[in-house]
Amino acid sequence: MDEKFDQQLRRVMEEASLPWATIGEWVDYCEARLPSPADEDLRREFFAVHIRRVIKQQNREDGLSEWESTVSVGVDGKSARRYKQLSLFDVSDFRQVSQYHTDRARYHGRKANTLVRRCKEVHKRARIEEPFPDWGFLDDDDAAVA
Repeated sequence: MDEKFDQQLRRVMEEASLPWATIGEWVDYCEARLPSPADEDLRREFFAVHIRRVIKQQNREDGLSEWESTVSVGVDGKSARRYKQLSLFDVSDFRQVSQYHTDRARYHGRKANTLVRRCKEVHKRARIEEPFPDWGFLDDDDAAVA
């Protein structure tokens, strides 16, 4: 049933034109359009697992995912990951997701450099070089590496 259900789910999601939506919002949308398991306790998790699978499996020829995600803070102060089809992006969506990936690149670059420096402190003879020694953009903000 999984493969057949994934195909049905993919079709429903491709036909949707939802704005940025959480997995829970996608579950609500798809649940109203597809049959679900009878067990109430498993129903939402079932949909969530399959929606995540469909989102992760859809890639374009240019290597981009057909879906992107971003994290936003709701009115309740809680952060939530939201997903949107690339085909529905406007300029601000591209800008937002590009900035997210730039921020993550800075974080991961700083972390990689920090790990190498720590290695050299702990293992004085270590022959290991910072992977991004000349990437000044990694230090554009004062965010610490956790």
